[in-house]
Amino acid sequence: MLSLLLVGSMARAQAPAAPPPAPLTGPTVANAPEPNWDVIRKAPLTPIDKSTVQKWVAAYVNQIFTASDPMPYALYLFRRTGEEVRNTASVPAYKDALAQTVTDAFNARYGQTPPASQPVGIVFLLMTIRQLAPSAAANYGGALIAFQSVLADPSSAVRSEGLAGLQQIRAAIPAAGRPAVINAVQKAGLAEVHPVVLGRMYTFLAALGDNGTPQDVQAVVTALLAILDARLTRIEQKREWPFSADATAVAWLAGKSRTLTVPATQTAIARTTARLLADVVYAHVHHVPSAAIKEDLERAAMLAEEQLTALYKAKLPNGPVPEPSVTKAIHETGAKQGPAMTAAVEKWIGSGSTPGVLNPPAAFGLPVGLGITRPPPPATSSAPSS
Repeated sequence: MLSLLLVGSMARAQAPAAPPPAPLTGPTVANAPEPNWDVIRKAPLTPIDKSTVQKWVAAYVNQIFTASDPMPYALYLFRRTGEEVRNTASVPAYKDALAQTVTDAFNARYGQTPPASQPVGIVFLLMTIRQLAPSAAANYGGALIAFQSVLADPSSAVRSEGLAGLQQIRAAIPAAGRPAVINAVQKAGLAEVHPVVLGRMYTFLAALGDNGTPQDVQAVVTALLAILDARLTRIEQKREWPFSADATAVAWLAGKSRTLTVPATQTAIARTTARLLADVVYAHVHHVPSAAIKEDLERAAMLAEEQLTALYKAKLPNGPVPEPSVTKAIHETGAKQGPAMTAAVEKWIGSGSTPGVLNPPAAFGLPVGLGITRPPPPATSSAPSS
């Protein structure tokens, strides 16, 4: 047995070392020779080396926008620049110059051509800028332009990656620059319908508000109220789905409402919260959701009602909270559930000639039914397209 162990040990000791990883290689581009990375990374770029890098990066970016198959170029640019960022021989000035070169090439090209037929290449370009951004303090402005510019891109994947980039550099946005960024996200959010992109918008705006000045908080509150107003109007008129992300945004607004001193803003937050609750209940009852969407709607309803209750009690501490609640009605089964949820939400917002606790003369004085109008439901309910 001992001899067998010794033989095994010797065999392991004599086993050849694993070969080193193959060097990175990518497709060639005419009139744009690849830089000598091993040499240029060790010092700030000379004018000649800078020109070589700029030509090579611009050629690759052009291929990503125009090639029938952009992925070989997009993937190699991502891997190559990632290697340069991680290489311990790369000096900071070199990495900053590389970051600026990539963002400048992207910003010069994006928007000058029709939307890419394969947006995955654009996603990889944005990922490349993101992996360079931590080393590119001097290039903050270029990265901000790149991430903001894609917020209205036709591809939800591109928009989502742009928001991920904004979140990554959020802490570097100076106070003087935040209003413009908030306005840009608000403008894009007014038309946004994709749940992941909306969620990232809400998260980014909330983080700006949580880590900014009182003026930032008010700007974010205004932006979120505008986005949610557009969202809820589409939901009511076009039978779109509310998302649990909408309720998360409402929860942030409700939390800030307790620190705001403008009654009109507090009332607007309460109305938006109640409106979302009503729209969630209507979608749950009338749109015949799938099991997964139904579960998401129920999460949204419970979170929205929790926030609405807190807002109501802050306004009217001794006021009667509707019972049974929407949350309790959700736990009804079978044919009882829909009518119970509808009756519960009507105790909040009122219906017809019957006021709810949010209507005059009670808290907030909101109009009965919140002024919501909906098109007639189809003869046979079916799930709307998402």
